[in-house]
Amino acid sequence: MSFFKLLNNLFNVIYFNVSKYMAAIFKNTSLILIFLSLMACKDNPSDGASDIPIGLRVGNKAPMFTTYDINGMYISLADFKGSVVLLHFWATWCPYSRNSIGNLIYIWDNYASRNFAIISVSRDYDTTALRNYIQTYNLNWRHIHDSRYDVGQFYDVKVIPMCYLIDSQGIIRFAGSPLEPQLLQIIDKLIK
Repeated sequence: MSFFKLLNNLFNVIYFNVSKYMAAIFKNTSLILIFLSLMACKDNPSDGASDIPIGLRVGNKAPMFTTYDINGMYISLADFKGSVVLLHFWATWCPYSRNSIGNLIYIWDNYASRNFAIISVSRDYDTTALRNYIQTYNLNWRHIHDSRYDVGQFYDVKVIPMCYLIDSQGIIRFAGSPLEPQLLQIIDKLIK
């Protein structure tokens, strides 16, 4: 067997095993979309933030995700570049999450017309209960039903409610509870 044939066989074995491994890891489309969006994102040197690392700490670039909202519409965090975004993780069955909704409604009512968006990511199991809650309380922003917890895991959310405030350049400016008083102060500074 020639050296090149041996090398080709070795490449095929490695490629096959890596493909099987990747398929086992990424069993559902949401994780595949998140993985591909991370792999496809390249820093744009003209965006002024190309030297800032991607991460989950204040001062990091927010990790991009792509999925579908509760209405089956494609949603990507990248689509909100240029806007301040409050990424909110919650569930209707969580009393602390329900307590934070009044604060989110206040934030929405005061900032929605000012280049601001809320994306709520729900861990609810029951889509009907989630839809009813959204309708009952007139939660008129974008909602993701994350029943498999794909986006929540991607953002390493361990406790709900949890939110990330992301500025117009995609940098995380706040991470914590939506009930913390400094959240409103930071939003005020970011939206002039």
